[in-house]
Amino acid sequence: MGAPRRAAPPGRRAISVRSLFTAIAWSASAILALWITVTVSERLSRPQDMVFPLPVSLYLPDSNGVVLPDARPVQPEAISEPAYVYWDETRSPGGVFRHEFTWSPSDGEVALYLTWTRRITNISLNGQPVSFDIRSAGWSTLAGFQPGAFPLGEDLLNEGLNVIEITDRGRSKKVLPAFSIVPVEQAAQAAFWGRFFHVDLVIASIGAMIFVFVFCGLVRWPAGERTSIRLFMVLLAAWCLRDLAALGLTQSLPNGVHLLAGYWISYALVTSFAVYVAHRTSAHRYFIPAYLALLALAMGATAAVSPNGGQAIFELAFPIESIMTGAFAVVILAQLFWALLQDREGRKVELALLVVAIGAIAMDALDDRFELWVGVFDWYPYVYYATPRYGLLLALGMLSALAFQQARTSHLAMNLNRELDSRLREKEAELARSFEAREQLERREAASAERERIMMDVHDGLGARLAALDILSRDVAANEAAIRREVQASMGEVRLIADSLNTHGACLGVILAALRQRVTPQFSSGSVALDWAVSAEAAALKPDAEVAMHLSRILLEAMTNCLRHSGAHRLHFRVDVGPDKTRPIQMVVEDDGRGLSSANPGGRGMAFMKSRSAKIGADIRFEDSAPGLRIEIAAPLVPQPSTLAASRERV
Repeated sequence: MGAPRRAAPPGRRAISVRSLFTAIAWSASAILALWITVTVSERLSRPQDMVFPLPVSLYLPDSNGVVLPDARPVQPEAISEPAYVYWDETRSPGGVFRHEFTWSPSDGEVALYLTWTRRITNISLNGQPVSFDIRSAGWSTLAGFQPGAFPLGEDLLNEGLNVIEITDRGRSKKVLPAFSIVPVEQAAQAAFWGRFFHVDLVIASIGAMIFVFVFCGLVRWPAGERTSIRLFMVLLAAWCLRDLAALGLTQSLPNGVHLLAGYWISYALVTSFAVYVAHRTSAHRYFIPAYLALLALAMGATAAVSPNGGQAIFELAFPIESIMTGAFAVVILAQLFWALLQDREGRKVELALLVVAIGAIAMDALDDRFELWVGVFDWYPYVYYATPRYGLLLALGMLSALAFQQARTSHLAMNLNRELDSRLREKEAELARSFEAREQLERREAASAERERIMMDVHDGLGARLAALDILSRDVAANEAAIRREVQASMGEVRLIADSLNTHGACLGVILAALRQRVTPQFSSGSVALDWAVSAEAAALKPDAEVAMHLSRILLEAMTNCLRHSGAHRLHFRVDVGPDKTRPIQMVVEDDGRGLSSANPGGRGMAFMKSRSAKIGADIRFEDSAPGLRIEIAAPLVPQPSTLAASRERV
């Protein structure tokens, strides 16, 4: 048996062959997409027949800025920028680059194609000026960095040898961008694509990043996403500055300040990218402080040498930019690859976009250091920076990712709400079933209690009467009158039971009226006068049926005892609303008889009344009123809980 596998740590996904293959596929696809798009844009931005390098000579002017006829040419160096460069120690004002070519009418219309037009102040062919708009070709924010196509009219061309001269205004550094004399159609098409990829898309990138920046600032993000969104806003701001610098935003600054600002913007861009990725991949604990420390060190070092001039800044800042960008890019790509391995939230598109973006930044740094070439299509050096235009992809892609994330969150919330609603409905149905079962149980318990009460009434009242009749019936002649009384009493018991079953919802006045109707004949046939007084407030009370039945029994027992045993001449019965809110029914039964000594021989009557009172939670007191007996009853409208519990236990 093999050793058991160790479970992955909480919050991490176990790395499988499939996840490894997926991460490699996504990373490779992102890098391949970057390379293909950069290569295609470079290829479309150049005429098909363009050649580099061409034979070029440079003529330096005198101190007055005039190129003398006998000036000796110097040879500029063809570098992979691509451009022709000459470092002039004399710092003469400008220089004239000269190129000779042959033309015949069979070649058709031709044009001068320049890969970029900044620094150019004049173009002439065979000593005649070529139409050239200096305002659009000079240093500016939105022009000068795009390619240009300038038709060479047949009226200016010579059949055979022709000389074209291009004037650069630089002093210490004379620069001529890569150029070619090609058919007009090729030059126009290449200039169109060059302006589209390297100016129009850059301007669109700036606009898109500003829009996304404002959008991120206005939206109320969840607390867990706010730091990540703020770091992304910093990245957008740094990228915007990088694009503006690529379009010449800092060109009007003094040379040393211009160089320092450009390198600082480059440092800030790669650092903000590294900080954002570190936070998104949960690697921020150690990496972010290190990134910020390196940024401060790089900016401090370049600022320290800035008083020594532009050359000193370049010699220090350029290696720092190359090393810093390369190192940060390697770490960022490793973190993004690890995030692709661990991805459980469907963020592969977002992570691939970040791979493309950092790949563009790294490609520009490598091109500056190692002079990259296009390859595949032709061996020609890269001309334009990739970073500026890929800000558009980053901004729109991340905006789409954020919108998708918000939509996904909303979808999950809706599903959760539906699930909660379903569970709530299930709980409500369960509670309804529970309430219904409880109500049925209470109804059964109430019916059982009612049956028990009826059985007690039959047993205690009617049963006792029938037993007495059984005894009396053994000697009918001797006990005829007694038998008649017992039969009447038994009929009274039946009526009392029937009345108690019909008192549900009746007010106390109606219940007492039925009792009075029953006892009045007994008082009328005897020698005891009955005083009956029920207040209007008490008559309006609505006692429970069980309370009404027990009170009727207690009152009937008290009045029967008065008639049979007390020897009283008058009985007073009063009902009112008492001060005790829990026992508002206040009853008083008082006679002028012999008192407690006559209250049912053996004490069975008093025990009977106390037992009935206890069943409904009523208070009952007996006291001599000198002469006579006074009974006070304080009863509730419904049986007390202890009484109900005891009743249910009996059931």
